[in-house]
Amino acid sequence: VVDIQELGVSIERNIEADFFSLNSRKNLEQRSYSPYYRDNPRYKRPIDMLDSEDKEKICCIKDLMFAKKWDDALGAIDEKLHITTSSDMKEELLLAKMECLQAKKNPKENAVLEVLKELIKIDPEREKYYVDACYYSKSFEDKVDFINKALDRYPKDFFLLNKKGSLYMEQSQTLELNEHLDEAIEIYKDYVKDAKID
Repeated sequence: VVDIQELGVSIERNIEADFFSLNSRKNLEQRSYSPYYRDNPRYKRPIDMLDSEDKEKICCIKDLMFAKKWDDALGAIDEKLHITTSSDMKEELLLAKMECLQAKKNPKENAVLEVLKELIKIDPEREKYYVDACYYSKSFEDKVDFINKALDRYPKDFFLLNKKGSLYMEQSQTLELNEHLDEAIEIYKDYVKDAKID
């Protein structure tokens, strides 16, 4: 008689070992040669797109942050967010806001996640915002949703496939019936297929 639970654990361990042992260089090579990552100016930091006046405003905010005057910096950020019309300036201000919120000992619940949602609206092509939003999300469903949205844009991105697989692996360990194991296996198969691993 096969012990289904023991078999599931064994399969999970083998898949997990294979899944995370894949060479990450393929992911780096994809980024190195992809026209989007190499040539698209939107992959640059938004501050690179600002004029000298806006850069000076950001520097003043950074000075407050360097002095760890987080509340003063947040106040200045919110003030400028209300009046700026430049999407690049808004993006840089939101990045500074997120940094302040992360540095505060007791930030408002979900405050960082709300900033990330705004960043995604401004720059939906930037993969990092989806990954960070996944990190700050509390529920499994929300985490997977952010990674799926990133995969909609970059369906063969090995890092995202790896991340999604790891989410299902972690979730399966908390569920008695390992209900997500099958999906984790399918993600792994896609990962291997796209990576063209012999």
